[in-house]
Amino acid sequence: MSQDRRRQGWILLGAVFASSVAHAGAGGTEGSDSTLLLYLIFLPLILGYSAYVAILKFYAKRAAATVLAQAAARDSIWDPKHLIQHTRTVFIQIQNIWSRNDQEAAYPFLHPDYRDEFSALMTNNIQSGIVNLVTNIRLTSVDLVIAKDYADNDQDMFVAHISGTMDDVLQDERGTLVKTQGDQKGDVERNIDEYWRFQRSGDEWLLRQISQDDDILNDEVSIDAETLATKHPSTADLDVAIRHIEEQEQRTQLGYRRVAQGVGLTVVFLGYYLYFLFFRGAWRMLEEMFF
Repeated sequence: MSQDRRRQGWILLGAVFASSVAHAGAGGTEGSDSTLLLYLIFLPLILGYSAYVAILKFYAKRAAATVLAQAAARDSIWDPKHLIQHTRTVFIQIQNIWSRNDQEAAYPFLHPDYRDEFSALMTNNIQSGIVNLVTNIRLTSVDLVIAKDYADNDQDMFVAHISGTMDDVLQDERGTLVKTQGDQKGDVERNIDEYWRFQRSGDEWLLRQISQDDDILNDEVSIDAETLATKHPSTADLDVAIRHIEEQEQRTQLGYRRVAQGVGLTVVFLGYYLYFLFFRGAWRMLEEMFF
């Protein structure tokens, strides 16, 4: 094949790919073509990371379930169904309160150590004359991924991973739309992928932290320290026993992390290999056309 024909083949292949991307984005919001192109480029990485997180989450849920079963046998406040329903209720209540910029209404749901941080975020909206309106909340799943039960009940905590969708916009005080905050440009709907931490206060579970960082699945482990407390009355002995159990769980967690990394990298490799096969097949087809 001549050099000119090869060049023509590459130009045609690029044009076909670009036009297919543009056609797929027709009718979308401005910038959707480039968004789709970037999505296709990074799709294997996205799928690989999703596989990695899914395996870590599988371990976290299983470890949390073990602690929750033991804790609930002692105290009904740890009943998993109750914790899931409580998380759903608080999530919706907090979003409604956030949409009204109503700081005082939020306080009964917040742990004292989290009130200042939460209030600062809301104060920023108020001072800017902005209302962050959240509507059409649709929660698809609430999974308990961390559970820590201590002899001192006020140290007890759990973390729930919340998934779903909701409409998210910024308005001014007159209700005029300022900005949409959806996952796609110009769209109002965005995915919910958040970790909500609750800490016990008496017989209540109060919101202690909100995070979108999956690192919690790497950095923390579930633990039943209250059972250990019955076997180690000495504070010093108990601290040693807790550290020992945490180290055991961290080693198990590390094993799952290595498996997750292997699976994630395999998914990425296979994804880009399929891209390679596709473009190689397309190139051979063009060679036959231009030879």
